[in-house]
Amino acid sequence: KTHFTDSTVIYDTLYDNMGNFPFEYAAKVTNEKDQTNFLVYYNDEVNEMEDSYISSKWESQLNKKVRPYIIQKFEPLDELIVFYDAQVGKTYNINPNIATSYKDYNASPSITISIARKPKKEDAETFSEMVSFLKKEAELKHGTVTLNYVKKGVPQSGKEIRKEF
Repeated sequence: KTHFTDSTVIYDTLYDNMGNFPFEYAAKVTNEKDQTNFLVYYNDEVNEMEDSYISSKWESQLNKKVRPYIIQKFEPLDELIVFYDAQVGKTYNINPNIATSYKDYNASPSITISIARKPKKEDAETFSEMVSFLKKEAELKHGTVTLNYVKKGVPQSGKEIRKEF
């Protein structure tokens, strides 16, 4: 209540019984104004409260911008994952109550595209076009993009295309 001026609602909790996160429990929260779902937790490593609001917001923004293009270029799309480090808001000292966009910062997301088919010879060229789209149209300054091939979630080929910029 003291950190966010927009109305937020806790809708669930997350228990990390595998040690994947720097917390044991987190609150799952929704910002009611922009409908961003994020986590709020006590970071055991640095002994303070943290949240993933900025990373979740930017992931949603970027996903909405690139998903239609990626679906058009890489069919059939099995999965698209857009990921920003949960610490990005803290790293750039961003006030969560001021409107921001990933376009305003040099943060580097990871984008993983999984397509449900075998590789085609034109994929490398299409992939390069997509990276250009990310830079120009999505205004992404930095990132890592990976294209892999799956069948029902299982890798179909050891081949993947990856680009870091």
